[in-house]
Amino acid sequence: MPKPENPRNYSALPVSDVAELLGVTDRQVRNWIKDKGLQSKSDPRGLMLDWPTTLKWYVAYQADKNLGNGGNRRPIPGSDGSEVPTETLEEAILRKTMAEADLKELQLAREQGQIVAITDLERVLANSNRSIQTQVLALPAGLAPQLIGMDDRQKIFNLIDRSCRSLLSNLANIDAIRQARAQEPESEEE
Repeated sequence: MPKPENPRNYSALPVSDVAELLGVTDRQVRNWIKDKGLQSKSDPRGLMLDWPTTLKWYVAYQADKNLGNGGNRRPIPGSDGSEVPTETLEEAILRKTMAEADLKELQLAREQGQIVAITDLERVLANSNRSIQTQVLALPAGLAPQLIGMDDRQKIFNLIDRSCRSLLSNLANIDAIRQARAQEPESEEE
């Protein structure tokens, strides 16, 4: 009959072994002993813990820690030291009705196009930025032929100013975003 590789006496384990078994650090176990009431005994080898007692304590500790309040529910009475009255049936029905109304409003807003997905917005903005970049980079190429031979500073200034204002007016128009959105299927096909 094979012998166990590392037989342990689980009735008295040092902090390091308990930490290893629970998957936590030694410091965490010591903090539980100091602050949370985990029972231990001190002997010449250091702090020793009874494994069955420790495991029972740990399970109860995790259950209390993970209990939470279920999101929208009121805090558990006495969890913070104060008594909180339980929710009545009328209050629960009212809370449910309000949640359902909020959900319906969100659905309606989505159907009316008042709410968009972040990924859709990111795609439209990226296409819009590409459109802006294209128009800004095309400005010098469009102005260069018109500027050739001009020597009047005021005329050059007026031409550049008029072109920049026209470009900015076009970019400020909501149609620039619509054009970017219209370009989406083309860029997806490529």
